[in-house]
Amino acid sequence: MYFQNIQKCVILLIVTNYKEGQTFTMNKKPAKQTKAQIDKKIGACIREERTNRGISREDLAKILNLTTSHMGLIERGERGATSLTLVKLSNAFGVPVNRLFDNSTDVNEDESNTLREKLYTMTSDLSDGELTVLLHTAKGLLTARQ
Repeated sequence: MYFQNIQKCVILLIVTNYKEGQTFTMNKKPAKQTKAQIDKKIGACIREERTNRGISREDLAKILNLTTSHMGLIERGERGATSLTLVKLSNAFGVPVNRLFDNSTDVNEDESNTLREKLYTMTSDLSDGELTVLLHTAKGLLTARQ
């Protein structure tokens, strides 16, 4: 029973860091990506942030002091965004810069609260020793994924 509870808690901790459909792997190094792949991923994130906020490409280009066609090239990943442009985008959207690299791991507030409640319920009757084991196990798993 003890290890089943620990196992359930570790799985829940992993789930809170991954959105449905993603898999947890123990790879130490992420797969290499080309510049073109990275530019496409960043461009897609920028487009998603822009459309989620109901901002036209033209308006965003004006805010960033870019042409509309240049903004389109960035969103399609045909041209990489400069670090200055990424900072301006981050400020315009009110999000951290890393959000422009990958926003697929976001969990909305309701999902996050539900997961936290489940984790609390599952761990509320564990002893300090059991919680220590759980914490070390979770840290090891989360470190291994990097």
